[in-house]
Amino acid sequence: MDKLTIITLDHHVSSADYFQAFAHLPNACFLDSRHNGSKTSNKTYDIIVALPTITLEVTSNKSLQVTDHIKSTSYSTEATSTIEVMQKILNQMQKIPSLPGIPFTGGFIGYWAYEFACLLENKLQDLQLEPNSYLVRQGLYHWAIIVDYQSGTTKLILHPQINTKLKQQVISLLSKKLQQTQKTPFKLNQCFNTAIAFTDYQHKFHQVKQHIKQGDCYQVNLTQKFFAAYQGDCWIAYKHLREICSSSYSGYLNYADEQILCNSPEQFISIKEQMITTSPIKGTKKRSSDTDIDQQYKLQLQQSSKDRAENLMIVDLMRNDLGKICKIGSINVPELFAIKSYTNVHHLVSKITGELLADYNAIKALTSCFPGGSITGAPKIKAMEIINYIEDHSRNIFCGSIGYISCCGNMDTNICIRTLMARNNSLYCWAGGAIVADSNCDSEYQESLVKVKHLLSALENEFYMS
Repeated sequence: MDKLTIITLDHHVSSADYFQAFAHLPNACFLDSRHNGSKTSNKTYDIIVALPTITLEVTSNKSLQVTDHIKSTSYSTEATSTIEVMQKILNQMQKIPSLPGIPFTGGFIGYWAYEFACLLENKLQDLQLEPNSYLVRQGLYHWAIIVDYQSGTTKLILHPQINTKLKQQVISLLSKKLQQTQKTPFKLNQCFNTAIAFTDYQHKFHQVKQHIKQGDCYQVNLTQKFFAAYQGDCWIAYKHLREICSSSYSGYLNYADEQILCNSPEQFISIKEQMITTSPIKGTKKRSSDTDIDQQYKLQLQQSSKDRAENLMIVDLMRNDLGKICKIGSINVPELFAIKSYTNVHHLVSKITGELLADYNAIKALTSCFPGGSITGAPKIKAMEIINYIEDHSRNIFCGSIGYISCCGNMDTNICIRTLMARNNSLYCWAGGAIVADSNCDSEYQESLVKVKHLLSALENEFYMS
């Protein structure tokens, strides 16, 4: 058999209900794009996976661990070989062409942390790494549930190389999806606190401004960290967030020792048939419940020379990144300074496209551009060096990427903003913004709060009992 097995499922069952059957399994991933009917993106599908055949993890001690769960074997090697090992594993998977409504035909799904960059760039080898954290967590999956909202279909796809026992296990779990029971109810033990005081933020802000004044850089993304203690099942928390906050590049990833609750609106890189697209966000304005005021905010953002300048800097940076891996003359900017409105903010979003060089595949393209310029600053490497000694924390999943790399050659990844990480009964969240020459400290600080307040407040209002 050299084709996908495709089983049509009931499209009237929500993707969250389908994922419910797998949510508590290690390495279960839910790439969640269209909840609440969001139309802020042309990304119109959800992808659900669990029970990977192989897992690939890079730890903060820069060791790569590869485990084959079918053969019950594993080995460790140097993390610097991560790209080569991923490509070798993917090459061993039979290539199945994509079909309409089926962008993923089996392959890798997981995340690359922001600090993964320390393995890609010599100048970033000293990025601060949090102990017992991960630079990469990827699973190789031979099956997926794909919910396609454009065609109104839900399908279970099975790669021809799927293990028979695994296939039976997936179908058995799926048949019991509506019988799943919740684990321990989710509860916040405290409201979210910031890791740094405003005076500390001011000091860091002025350090960045000094670097800009000296000509070291012209934009730096400065972030702050929030945290709260919790107990219970994070899947319950994510289900609540997805009901009130619509973002096209959201997701829930469950691992044995951490969970990722992502509500990102930002695409990093997608590839389809050698065409590459990136859609950086830079420029933010809060929203208002008053329609007239909300339209004024939208117009202010559209006309803001500062926000447009920030956005253009990153467009130029990403054009440069794509220019290294794309055919000469193929780079285009079909959207510049487009306004996209989300639950809590308006954003300026641009789109850059190009055609990959023949010798570049998805993994090589992703790592050549990683991490996205919108969350570093410009020039990218210098901005990251400045961030590394100014910020007091590792970013971990924040500003990294979640997504898939399919054996058919397709790829779609996000930038992990508006993202929470659960680990050791603590929830962490980060927020930031671009600092440029004419940035105002108070305004930038408030902007960073606006970006995540809706997420943190939603959890506090629902799950914190003082």
